[in-house]
Amino acid sequence: MHYSDLSQTVSLDLFVGYAPEDRSEADSLIGRLIGRFDIGHICHAESRSAQAVDRRMLSGLERCSIAVLLASRACPVERLLPRALLDRAIAAGKTVVVLHLDGEDSS
Repeated sequence: MHYSDLSQTVSLDLFVGYAPEDRSEADSLIGRLIGRFDIGHICHAESRSAQAVDRRMLSGLERCSIAVLLASRACPVERLLPRALLDRAIAAGKTVVVLHLDGEDSS
C-alpha cells in the first residue's frame, strides 16, 4: 500500500479480545482500527464462567487469521487467553499479537 492509498478501507480478518475493565481504552483503539479496517470479530473477557470466556476467545480465533489481545496490568494476557489456547492458536497457524494498553512492565 502506498502512502496515497491510506484513505482507503482495507478488509482485515481480525479478532480483538480485551477485558471489560479496559473497555474505554479498547473502544478507543478499536475505533481507530475501524477507521482503517473492517474488523471481523470483537470479544471481551466478561463472563461468570472462565470456560465461557475460553470458548468465546477460541471461537474468535478459529474464525480469524489474526488475533489482537489487548492486555493490561488489570487483565494480563493469560486471563484473556490461557497458555494452552494460545499454543493451540499458534499451532493452527494463527497470528497472535498482544498489545499492552498501559505499557508492559519490563522488570
